[in-house]
Amino acid sequence: GGSLRKLIMNDNNDIGARGVCALANGLRENDCFRELYLRPARIGEEGETALCEAVEGHPWIQVVHVNFTDAHRERRMYRLLQ
Repeated sequence: GGSLRKLIMNDNNDIGARGVCALANGLRENDCFRELYLRPARIGEEGETALCEAVEGHPWIQVVHVNFTDAHRERRMYRLLQ
């Protein structure tokens, strides 16, 4: 199918908190998604929390690389991927 499996975003396409919240909603709908790279991600607390919630319980996500601003949310994401 045409499902997105990998997304890489860098300095040139920083989507901000609103964009990451929309992306998180899309992750919940896409059960084939496996890898997400957001570097650097200036997504704020709202975006980081939405991303953690989308990854939690996702059946296939294996890799998430995000520059979190909050160490607690970064540790939460690391635990979710174990």
